[in-house]
Amino acid sequence: QYSSDGSSSYAGYGWNLPLQSIDIETRWGVPRFDRERESESYLFMGSRLNGRTYRTADAPARTKDRHFRPLTEGGFARIIRRGDSPQNYTWEVTSKDGTVSFFGGRDGVVDEGAVLKDARGNILRWALCRTQDAHGNTISYRYIKKGNNLYPDIYRYTGYRDEEGPYSVRFTYAATGRKDAVRNGRLGILQTDDALLERVEVMYDGEQLRAYAFHYREGAFSKTLLDSIVQKDSRDRRVAAQGFSYYNDIAQGIFSDTPEVYTAEKDDCGRLVSYHIGNLDESMSLLGGGSARGNTVGGGVMVGAGWGPASVNAGGSYSYSKSDNEGRIALVDINGDGMPDKVWKGADGKLYYRLNQNRDLSHPSFGEEMVIRGISSFTGGTTTSNTRNANVAAGFGPTSAGYAVSKTTDQSKNKTYFQDFNADGLIDIA
Repeated sequence: QYSSDGSSSYAGYGWNLPLQSIDIETRWGVPRFDRERESESYLFMGSRLNGRTYRTADAPARTKDRHFRPLTEGGFARIIRRGDSPQNYTWEVTSKDGTVSFFGGRDGVVDEGAVLKDARGNILRWALCRTQDAHGNTISYRYIKKGNNLYPDIYRYTGYRDEEGPYSVRFTYAATGRKDAVRNGRLGILQTDDALLERVEVMYDGEQLRAYAFHYREGAFSKTLLDSIVQKDSRDRRVAAQGFSYYNDIAQGIFSDTPEVYTAEKDDCGRLVSYHIGNLDESMSLLGGGSARGNTVGGGVMVGAGWGPASVNAGGSYSYSKSDNEGRIALVDINGDGMPDKVWKGADGKLYYRLNQNRDLSHPSFGEEMVIRGISSFTGGTTTSNTRNANVAAGFGPTSAGYAVSKTTDQSKNKTYFQDFNADGLIDIA
């Protein structure tokens, strides 16, 4: 199945060939595998099972053949975890019609080919290894391990009890890994998903009945995209094909493949600072920029007295700061066409603007330089701050205690700003 919200997988970006399994939930962190008490939560086919073991100090003791159920019930299946430790657990799920599904092994024996383990032998994932209906008909599942992941290898169906069925589905993978590999360590081991499915064969007694060949191409950001699936007959001759196309919102979107650089310096906005400060980059961004200038004054006083080993000190301080800020360049729609225009204050103290000419979103450009008359600033304001401190301390010999309090009052005033005051759809300056 395909989903545009999907990610990279062994069947192509966005495609998913689900592998039925029971997994340890990693939302609350890496599994701890406590020997005596339950310390893991589980997911059955992606759905959470009961048994809260996280954020609790009274987790239950581990028990043999423990029953579980989904937090949101729907299938009413009986779910039993066989075994008595994280190293030998297997799962048995019985549905309402009597079909039994075995995960990670059966009859108390772990199927090493259907589980993932960490370095200490604790099982991290249990894949479906066998299903058997009420009449004894069976399907068996075999997997290959690569990069600490499980991938389908051979599925055999039309079996009966302990006899393997003559029909099978075989999966073949590319010899080299794909570029858009996915790595994670949520289970406490490094998993690398870089397999790529090349072929699926439907067989009877080892003879091909039908086959499907998967062809891929490289998409944006080196993502592997499923390009086509070719169906073949028993003689491996082409019968039909299905191709796939994908919308490229990178090349076909509103953004150009080739970047075009606009700098504020082309319009003589002046310097951000009037003197050189180390390696400061004084370049002004086209998206917006401004300058500020301020000063701070303050002072304090401290008095104290002492009588032998005792002493008392008290004091206070006050500081005042003020800064004036002014906008130097901004992108704002000044003519109501929905496109951001460039407004700036030049080095000569005048306001200028250039109208945005990029109406079709394909050739970004700005129009001729125009002067804004009657005002010399488009944004600006003043910020003041008053800070008062007081403290008192008393000491006797090597012991002392004190108390201090500080209060700061800030005030900001916007003296000039953009706003559509008369609701005509055009921006004004106040």
